[in-house]
Amino acid sequence: MPTHDSAEALRIVALRIADAPNMMKLGAECAKFTLPGSLVLLSGELGTGKTTFARGFIRQLGWQERIKSPSFSLLESYELEQLSLHHLDLYRIQSSAELEYLGLREYINSRDILLVEWPEKAQGFFPPAQWTVSLQYEQEQRCVSLLAGPDIVKRWPDWQQAFAEWCLHQIE
Repeated sequence: MPTHDSAEALRIVALRIADAPNMMKLGAECAKFTLPGSLVLLSGELGTGKTTFARGFIRQLGWQERIKSPSFSLLESYELEQLSLHHLDLYRIQSSAELEYLGLREYINSRDILLVEWPEKAQGFFPPAQWTVSLQYEQEQRCVSLLAGPDIVKRWPDWQQAFAEWCLHQIE
């Protein structure tokens, strides 16, 4: 999980998601509060819903065409009306040095949104994220931990209600 300056406000929310349509809806809700220049990190075992979350997120921002998993291509980019969104899947990456070699640092900027699956494969490569989404199996459902960075927390009253139907608890 990325580190933040201790003076920066953070908030963690634990959610329970029942199925793929709700995971897409969660992704869409997070997208509503995400600004250009944001980094969104998605962690979890295979099959926990990272790509499903990403599809809901990307669809919410206006992409109407097919949304492909970047599992084999490593990167899928979407040119949206107001910004570009880049979706990375680092599952097959062995080290941060590979990311440098591939030129992935250019996608970390103030104009675009970067969604990253398997960020733990690139420890120390990324700056602190605006969203860190951790997914775990919980029988047939998924337990999701959302860590909201300072930019998101500033708008907390505006988005807190959006997660109420799934909320288990929040940690200030």
